[in-house]
Amino acid sequence: MSSPMSIWNVNTAIVIVGLFSLAFAGLGGSAHAGNELDKCNDVLKGDIQDRINTSSQTQSVQQAAAYSFFNAATESQAFDEYKNEASKIDFSKLGEGDQGHLDAHYGLIGGAVDFAHSYDHEMGEDEFRREYSKHQNEYKQRTEQSSSSSSSSATSLASAYASTIRDKATVEAWKDCMVKNVPQAGITALGFRDESGEPFVNIFWVPGDLVGFATSIHVNFPQANEFDIVGAGPDFELGMGSGQDFPVQFKNPTDPRATHQGFSVLVNAVVKSGNATTRSFTTVAEVPRNFALDPLPPNAILSSDACRTFFSPNGVYTVSFEGKGNPPPVVNFAIDQVTTCDPSFRLPGHEIIACFIGRADIPTANGNQSMPIDLVSARDAVGVGLKTQQSVELWSGKCDSRGLVTGNWGFVSIGVAGHEVPGSRRGGTFAMQQRRTPVPIHHSTPPPP
Repeated sequence: MSSPMSIWNVNTAIVIVGLFSLAFAGLGGSAHAGNELDKCNDVLKGDIQDRINTSSQTQSVQQAAAYSFFNAATESQAFDEYKNEASKIDFSKLGEGDQGHLDAHYGLIGGAVDFAHSYDHEMGEDEFRREYSKHQNEYKQRTEQSSSSSSSSATSLASAYASTIRDKATVEAWKDCMVKNVPQAGITALGFRDESGEPFVNIFWVPGDLVGFATSIHVNFPQANEFDIVGAGPDFELGMGSGQDFPVQFKNPTDPRATHQGFSVLVNAVVKSGNATTRSFTTVAEVPRNFALDPLPPNAILSSDACRTFFSPNGVYTVSFEGKGNPPPVVNFAIDQVTTCDPSFRLPGHEIIACFIGRADIPTANGNQSMPIDLVSARDAVGVGLKTQQSVELWSGKCDSRGLVTGNWGFVSIGVAGHEVPGSRRGGTFAMQQRRTPVPIHHSTPPPP
């Protein structure tokens, strides 16, 4: 199979270099008694704190710590966490290099720890509330949360933890605590995302005051018009315990909630005695946004060698776009094979290490269509090109420690003799990550121009 790059003429190469130069210029649950819930959430907070104390400060730990701190149930709780961390600091010896610089990022060291290190003195409660409120609003705007939202959901912290740190033993310990200590009967719905950003829900039965009477419940999901809960069916019986993970599959695969935005899954359940319903419950699983696709803090560490192996044969990837010109919200693509590099496809300032060809599933007015794509990787940058007789589109970005590529995309229309059509250029930013679960890539080709 020959590379589609072989048809890229000199004029196209000029357009490519111009686009890449432009792109690189901008790189850079149910209600439960509060005491019992706090006790169970302490299992999660304790693990986050242990990881911070032992310097296991991966991006996921930083994200979980920031989420926990800025979504504290009350400002008083957040102040207690801050006081605990501030008491460990000798502010008279705190140098400029030791400060967390909260204005520049949110949780890079981790929640209350970062907040305490971002000031040159220990704050009283009034000053703390002013500063906390300001930064909480900024954090929620940055991460696309409602400024009025909080961790009022019984599972919000668990959902964030299960979507970032993903330590299964700790999540199971939290579930076990909920089952054993929550006094009221009910269902708890935990929404989360796996490493590739795929959404899931986990439903488990808390028997509470019905222990010994009801050993199972019947569960259904009323949002069948929006998405499928794969493997659950219209009604399924769930026994007592830690429940089961169900993938959430959207009817529209380009729905931004499928890959990035947070959303809610309504869950109904009934306890039956024979055919009669004796108790009914309703709860909500809050599936968090895909933290991996959040913008990088300005001083986050980029990996100098992460792009070398980002692309791989048979790999499947998802890209989300923002910018001018109504870009598609989500594009999936698959890599077919390694190919010989074409000299017309370059990443200015970067030595190309490997080249690939593949297929991109492009949403169009006539449905999804498959287009051939060319991919190149360097040590610290990757590039993707899509070309037809009428247009050239390029994405170029850098890899970070989260396994995510962020960068800029550009598009131009091609006119007579392969020259750029004046006024056709548009572009914006994108985020790309490899999928852990497959998606169908259409094999149909675009109609001829």
